[in-house]
Amino acid sequence: MVFDGKKFSEAEPRRFAHVSECGIVLVNDSMMTHPIHLHGMWSEVESPDGAFQVRKHTVLVQPAQRLTI
Repeated sequence: MVFDGKKFSEAEPRRFAHVSECGIVLVNDSMMTHPIHLHGMWSEVESPDGAFQVRKHTVLVQPAQRLTI
């Protein structure tokens, strides 16, 4: 798993200013499905055109998928 170009074990925590919304782009360039769970928050999954699809606690990022939450 890579975050901001770094292995998970080497990545720094991401800090966000106190806001009600922020966008995160998840890119899975592996050959396995990865569940992503962000502690303390729910994720609103968007369609490729930016429309709301569903609110989830854990999102599954499929192989070669780019997903915006």
